[in-house]
Amino acid sequence: MAPQWLAVGGSAGTALMFMLLWGLGFRQKRFLQKRCDHLQQQLKVRDELANQARTGWVVLDQNLDIHSVSTSLNNLFDDPKAAVGSHVSALVLPWPLAALRAWRDGKSAFFEQQVPDYQLWGYRRDGLLWVQITCQRGLQQQVRTLRQQLQKDGLTGLLNRQGFILRLAAEGLGGALLVQLNLSRFRLLNDNLGLDAGDNLLRRLGELVEGALRHGEFAARPDGDTFWLRLDGTKPWQERLEGLIKVLGEAVDRSIPQGFPLAVKAGICEAEEGMDLWEGLRRADFACHLASDQPWVRFSADHPVLVQRLQASKWAKAVSHAINTDNFLLFYQPLESLKPQHGPLRAEVLVRMLGEDGEMLSPGRFLAATEDFRLTSRLDRWVIKAVIDWLGKHPQLHDHLVLAVNLSGQSLSDSRFALAIRQWLAEAAVPAKTLCIEITESVAIDNLKEARRFMRALQEVGVRFALDDFGSGFSSFKYLQALPVDYVKIDGSLIQDLLRSRRDRAIVRGIASVCRGLSLPVVAEFVDKPELLEFVRRLGLDYAQGNLIGRPSRLDLLPLEWQEQQDEVVG
Repeated sequence: MAPQWLAVGGSAGTALMFMLLWGLGFRQKRFLQKRCDHLQQQLKVRDELANQARTGWVVLDQNLDIHSVSTSLNNLFDDPKAAVGSHVSALVLPWPLAALRAWRDGKSAFFEQQVPDYQLWGYRRDGLLWVQITCQRGLQQQVRTLRQQLQKDGLTGLLNRQGFILRLAAEGLGGALLVQLNLSRFRLLNDNLGLDAGDNLLRRLGELVEGALRHGEFAARPDGDTFWLRLDGTKPWQERLEGLIKVLGEAVDRSIPQGFPLAVKAGICEAEEGMDLWEGLRRADFACHLASDQPWVRFSADHPVLVQRLQASKWAKAVSHAINTDNFLLFYQPLESLKPQHGPLRAEVLVRMLGEDGEMLSPGRFLAATEDFRLTSRLDRWVIKAVIDWLGKHPQLHDHLVLAVNLSGQSLSDSRFALAIRQWLAEAAVPAKTLCIEITESVAIDNLKEARRFMRALQEVGVRFALDDFGSGFSSFKYLQALPVDYVKIDGSLIQDLLRSRRDRAIVRGIASVCRGLSLPVVAEFVDKPELLEFVRRLGLDYAQGNLIGRPSRLDLLPLEWQEQQDEVVG
């Protein structure tokens, strides 16, 4: 009996059956086609691998005649099977025949030899010499191709940093002109129009730079918006360079909307005899970043900015050497309590560096260079470690002394520094309450989040904190609540003119009033006159510091001063 759906209508059922069978057949056809394509792809890959095969075996007898040859050597020799029975030299290859004979007649069963473009390896078995041939020409070509790719900038096609330096080292600087090109404020383009707009502009500029090169010259894009060029310096180059900068500037103007303040700036270094390539690149970079109304600046050794930078570099090297050799001395300057209460002796630790001739150098001589070359964190570590070690050697002062140490913004950003201080305190058996860390107002506000985290990590164990130079910058009282400080030091510039300036007196009174409401002791710095000391006392400040109170002295003398004070109290 026919199915019910087929009995409904003969022609309709037949058509439906035909469509169903056709669909199944079409689906199977597509499956078989995909399977066939996959097999063909596998065969193609196999054939390609076979064509790229560079290794095979040659079996020789005692006369160095060919006994057999592997089929894989068809890619290295023309019809190697026809050479069977002939001398091995029938296969055109730089055979080391003397080495082969020595191996055949020697005691070693193994053989290894390197010849131009080939590696030979063999062993003796059953009276035959089995020699494996590995052609390295393909591998060498792949290595050369890969090396070239690794030395190219993927965006512009020019050399990258590594490629430029390697070629510069190979060809030298003799008579060359090193040029660094920069796009000023290039980041504005990426931020406002997207990375594609910046990439397109860099590609166009790379094409123009490459098109301007002559025989023997080369260029690179080492990073970002920077281009390096090695030009022939023996020919007149001023007009040529100005023309290139003009063309690049016009390309920039055409590529970006009107109003973007992009400009092309060039720094020039004329290579000198015996100049190191790194020195040449450094000079070109320095000239490129000098302020000038001209589109290009030539390096000059007597430029005042360069002289200042070289001087800073010397100071930075001296500071680094002093840190490594403990070539610093610790001084202290005491604070005087302005209220009739007897608390611990308070003092601020100051650091001096010993010069080459034994001269003591104040921080004003070297601190700026230390900050420019980011050495302040290392110096901070040295000072705080030295202070803690000194406190560890004087346990009799632990209940009677608080030493304050200044800290830089670089150290506040180091999350491991707070842990190191806690560890040093524990190792030296020094109570944390004897250490106070001073942070300037501007540094604390610039690094507010890091400062709070740093301070809390140390306040957990009892370290105290002071907000230094308060009133010099932001002068916002809300930061007194945001920062967990133990006392406030008013900036010395406000204290020095306190007797003459009504404005400074108003500011100091306001700071004292707010701090009094927050139960924060206040310190007046730079107190150097008796009348100034009396005035800050009448204002209700808690401590005074300055040359009138006590000039900086060697930290080693502090125990003697403390003992004298104790004797006076007893007397």
